Amino acid sequence: MTAGRAKTAFLVLLSLYCVCAFASTAAYQVAHGLIVLFAIWHVFYYRNLGVLKEIFSKNREMVALFCIFTLFLCVSTLLNQEFVSKKSNSHLALFVLRYGAVFAILCYFYRLQYFSKKFLINLMLFSVLIILFGGIYELLFGEFNGSIKGFFSFRNTFGFFCGLGLVFALVFIDKNLAKIAFATLCAIFLALSFQRSAWIAACAGIFLYYAFVKKFSKFDILVICSFCFVGLFLYEFYEPFRERVLDLLSGKSSGRNEIWKFAIEKIKLSPIFGYGLDSFTAVSESKFYYGGLVTRPHNLELHLLFDSGILGFLAYFGMIFYTFYYLFKAKKWPILPILGYYFAIMQFDYTPHMSSKQLSILAMVLFLLFSDKFKPKGEIQ
Repeated sequence: MTAGRAKTAFLVLLSLYCVCAFASTAAYQVAHGLIVLFAIWHVFYYRNLGVLKEIFSKNREMVALFCIFTLFLCVSTLLNQEFVSKKSNSHLALFVLRYGAVFAILCYFYRLQYFSKKFLINLMLFSVLIILFGGIYELLFGEFNGSIKGFFSFRNTFGFFCGLGLVFALVFIDKNLAKIAFATLCAIFLALSFQRSAWIAACAGIFLYYAFVKKFSKFDILVICSFCFVGLFLYEFYEPFRERVLDLLSGKSSGRNEIWKFAIEKIKLSPIFGYGLDSFTAVSESKFYYGGLVTRPHNLELHLLFDSGILGFLAYFGMIFYTFYYLFKAKKWPILPILGYYFAIMQFDYTPHMSSKQLSILAMVLFLLFSDKFKPKGEIQ
């Protein structure tokens, strides 16, 4: 295969992977497998092991911390076979392949000038548009039952991506009219998803955007007013939305307080290694059921301590600390609101190592942060 055809093939696979990461779970798994296999073939066919070595060397701090966390998670899982699920070993392998491998693949092909950061950003924005189209389709032609879930099975997933899309719009879209239109549409569907943790996370992202990325202007007053109008209009005229807002303000946690209390008590009994990957259901004896079986502690810090103990917790937070250290050192402020969104929402939802689509997109965001380490001279951004 010629280099030109290989580049075209990669761009097709990257486009498919990015769109699927924001949408279909089944299609995402296929796209992920294809892009990983293509990358392995490319490395050996073109004898580019030196490029991979360069990438790992330039980002050795993150690589080391990632490997240490994976090791501790593996040890915790092996020590707690009576608690972990039958899928824990596959989850462990997929953690490495889905997030570590995807980050390395993006760095590898970017180093070879196969794509630009702008191309990836446009793909991510286009993928959010597809998700918003799902919300519009449900409103017009679907069975609307109070909250919106778009093409997803759960409204929380739809809400997560709408909130993330809102932050993306503020950070990545330059033209004011397109920015306010995209962000407002995301805000409308975010509100109608009833995903309260995404509401909080979006507010965190907006605050960090105006605190570190953009100086407040007259246009930004219009942006904020559009968000406020959406919220006030729905609060006044749509009772289900008003009920969710009042639940949030009154501190109703959908059982999270009880879940967190239980998790803390269990962590105290096994603080060093925790209980292994995907062990919460067995340890809790399936006692928590809030609209569905609760399979995780619903908090980033507690989940890390529960699954991998204090050792895994320290390694994972080492990665978080280094990420923010590099961000502030390199002054990559536009990435800060996105990372703030992730950090905020993971205080209430999703897992630090098994939320496949959410963490795959996080790997793309981390690539955007660290990509300058692998930038060839003369690279067009």
